[in-house]
Amino acid sequence: MLLSPTVRNWLPPVAYGLLLLMLQLLVAVPYVGHAIYLGDQLDQTNAFLLLVKGHWEFFYGPFMSGTTPPAHCLGPLGAVLFGLPTWLGMNPDQLHGLFIVLVSSGILILFRELYLQDRGLAYLWTAALLLMPSYWWHHSMLWANAFLLPLTCIELACFLRLWRKPSWSGWGMLLAVFVFGLHIHSSAILGLVLVVLGAYLVAKARHKQPEGMACKVVATGLLVAATVPYMIAESSTHGANFKAILANLGHFGAKPDHREGLDAAVQASTKLWTSFLAPFDLSHPALWQLLVLVLLGGFCILQIIKSAGELYQKGLGANTISLIWLTWALVFAFQLAFYVAMNRELLSPHYTSFLIPYYAFPWAAVAKALTTMSRRMSQPWLQPGLAVVVALLSAWILPREPSLSNWNYANITSALSQICSEFGSVNTQEDGPFRAYDERIDPLLMFMGKRYVPTCQFSKTSRHLLVPALQAHPDATSFAGKSYELVRAVPPGIGVYREK
Repeated sequence: MLLSPTVRNWLPPVAYGLLLLMLQLLVAVPYVGHAIYLGDQLDQTNAFLLLVKGHWEFFYGPFMSGTTPPAHCLGPLGAVLFGLPTWLGMNPDQLHGLFIVLVSSGILILFRELYLQDRGLAYLWTAALLLMPSYWWHHSMLWANAFLLPLTCIELACFLRLWRKPSWSGWGMLLAVFVFGLHIHSSAILGLVLVVLGAYLVAKARHKQPEGMACKVVATGLLVAATVPYMIAESSTHGANFKAILANLGHFGAKPDHREGLDAAVQASTKLWTSFLAPFDLSHPALWQLLVLVLLGGFCILQIIKSAGELYQKGLGANTISLIWLTWALVFAFQLAFYVAMNRELLSPHYTSFLIPYYAFPWAAVAKALTTMSRRMSQPWLQPGLAVVVALLSAWILPREPSLSNWNYANITSALSQICSEFGSVNTQEDGPFRAYDERIDPLLMFMGKRYVPTCQFSKTSRHLLVPALQAHPDATSFAGKSYELVRAVPPGIGVYREK
């Protein structure tokens, strides 16, 4: 029985989308059970649990590291993603499995929108994204910052949709996704480039596409969800977080020496050239590696100049890839200005999470140029076929950068079960990475024990004290005016002390 034209047209992209999802799950599911669970995770989980009890200030997002006075991100998305499944009964390992599915879905949304505009680029860009070692880092992390990656993909998809179908409802969706990114981390501010360009595209469009009522309702609902919780938090604290953000902006901007910010900008930009070549040692690059980097840099410059000329001449009639090149250049320019202005060091890979799809784009553009150089090479199967090969190679051959830890749910609860079964009631002394930012939240061992280990009982009068540490434990310690001696250390690093 012959397939209908509609089925024949959509069968390849649907099959490829399923392949992308299956490959991500096959690679990432083994990470479940090995993800770190410390203060950051504890903070986000319990923020939601306190929120449902009426503590409206927890509508703020997580604390921004290194801020004085302490400032929060702009909404509770991370707390909801952590806390709601926990409130419904999920443990951290089950939560990580859910995270992997959600993080994996962003690339599918980007692929779908790209496919409607440039089929070859849709295949090649998403395949190149799987080549980025840092892409897989997000699948291994049980961390709200991992959602910066799918949010960037969705944000790009919303932006490209405005090129195909300009409307203010579509722009409202883009704005909402942008704000959701700011719920999680300040580096999502780089998406402001897409918001501004998107508004310009809609304003300049002569014939705006009419949107149905459903689209308008979705856009309005997303904007309400993205903005109203933060407004409630600010009203309940008399604008405390807004004042803290202003104080920190003045603090960072007032630094006379911009070396930290400039170093951060250089490091973030360097990942553009080295992410794909991460399997190779680039500390002393060989001639061929330098040649690849120089050629790629020259290719990017030429494409930006060419795309700017086409956009100037054709305006909204230019092709999609020209728009992407312009956006790509502006985002990296904004990134440079952002880091220099804020003058902050690049503390962790999540500072560049927003940029990972942008790192993949030049390699996809090179592949597209090479596969369309001549009519003989421009076969309809070539780009999808190349994308499938690259996706398979990325899943089974190329090295990745997972972030795994002994301080995971299984190890912590196993140790607590063993300790509590032997010693009965215990007390804890937990500082640093084992505590949440808010004092109303139980520290790590106490939270894990109360929620997941029924045999654990905690008492301030217990003669046994549990002290978690990332390094070796001292033979003796003191706490609350009492002296304790080490009985033994239990992996992953819980010291069991007895009162002298």
